[in-house]
Amino acid sequence: MKSDLQLHVDVAEALRFDPRVDDSHVSVAVSDGVVTLTGTVPGYPDLLAAREAVKRISGVRAFADDVCVELPASRRRDDTDIARAAADVLTWHSTLPDGLRVEVHGGLVTIEGEVDFEHQRGEAFAAISRLAGVRAVDNQITVARVKAGA
Repeated sequence: MKSDLQLHVDVAEALRFDPRVDDSHVSVAVSDGVVTLTGTVPGYPDLLAAREAVKRISGVRAFADDVCVELPASRRRDDTDIARAAADVLTWHSTLPDGLRVEVHGGLVTIEGEVDFEHQRGEAFAAISRLAGVRAVDNQITVARVKAGA
């Protein structure tokens, strides 16, 4: 079992060396194997990458994410712009069905609707999460089909 000090070092290095994460305003705390990240990142993709980095570390018993997305002025957009872009990206995505709906409040995008396969649910999430101005994504899409034998 790793010590808290070793976990702290491992998490801090994982964040520092992941090119998808701007960790300049992120702090790491570890107590009894529970990792807590606090601070801010400049975009939602940074937050997702930071979460993935922590999940890759063996020995983490639990993870608390207190990191907020603080968009730089150049990437801020109003909810109407984000909603329009989100609706467009879902429409333009060739593997997604029609009828997915988007709601935006304070940069939080909620996606609703139904898809045939789990990979489509993930593709919708990935497409929305990369849009400028998005602070978080709540993926409420349901999957209609379940693979035989699953």
